[in-house]
Amino acid sequence: MNVLAPYPGWASFRREILAVWARTVEVIRPSSVVRIGLRYFNRIPDSSVEDTPSAWLRPTGFLPNEALLHASEYSVRAEVSPDASNRTIVSLQHQLPDATLISGAILFDIDRIVEKKISTGPPKIGAEVDSLHEDVWRVFADAKTDRLAHRMGA
Repeated sequence: MNVLAPYPGWASFRREILAVWARTVEVIRPSSVVRIGLRYFNRIPDSSVEDTPSAWLRPTGFLPNEALLHASEYSVRAEVSPDASNRTIVSLQHQLPDATLISGAILFDIDRIVEKKISTGPPKIGAEVDSLHEDVWRVFADAKTDRLAHRMGA
């Protein structure tokens, strides 16, 4: 599943995930799930060609300061697996200017994955997607600057 802007918020998107999951279980009747991923792909349009990612994002454990200081030609990927079942992949890349984005954009991608045997019932699936969402939101909240929060209306 995916959703494009405007993002309706986690509560709405979570309800949709669980509704689609319930219909999927009726059709394919899986005995368990072995992988769930939740990915937030943020496309942040630059205001000017001089903008660096540091105007929008702060350094974190996933985003090194040096990568945030360049206006173009950057690409960073951090992958962390604290245990055999969990993985977080954070990528930051510059999108070159084109006809629709005169100054280009920052592509900030947060991918959170759990790989283990999970019961197919809505309570278990709901708990797993909630946990994934909390982790993704923490990565995003740690990185966003006040300027990005203002742009997002948060």
